[in-house]
Amino acid sequence: MVSRRTRVVAWTLVAAWMLVIFLLSAQPSEASAELSGAGLRVLESIVDALANALGLAGPSAETLDLLHKPLRKLGHLLGYLVLGWLTARATHLTGWARPALVAWLIATGYAATDELHQALVPGRSAEVTDVLLDSVGALIGVWLCVRVTELPSVHGTNSVRHRDQPQRLDRG
Repeated sequence: MVSRRTRVVAWTLVAAWMLVIFLLSAQPSEASAELSGAGLRVLESIVDALANALGLAGPSAETLDLLHKPLRKLGHLLGYLVLGWLTARATHLTGWARPALVAWLIATGYAATDELHQALVPGRSAEVTDVLLDSVGALIGVWLCVRVTELPSVHGTNSVRHRDQPQRLDRG
């Protein structure tokens, strides 16, 4: 049996990550663009360093501008990948039936409500494609958690390590 403290910590991590997502979505468009621009500058520094080490030219300003939107979308995917993982772990530790499915539904539901929240923020909008991308990120996070931590899958079977072991039949 999993201790109450372990379950509380697991759900606290889920709530904390949801708060991070909420705070990022609450930023007006200028602040959000600045944050993703900072991420783009970090990426530019890494690519420049690699290019210099290889004796190549770094990316052009046009190339960096083209990377801005995909970088923002990658942020959606990764943010909800983390939420999917944390939620899968929490639902499993809580002992819920079909924890992977429940975790994905919670994360996807949160993505939808977060987009609605974002529509209320100056200069921001709600995008169905972002909810879909968030849902895919959550699904990947849940899948990784199931595979890595041996949680039961959506179909009630266990991860690859358990499936590869022969089944024992009780003939008592």
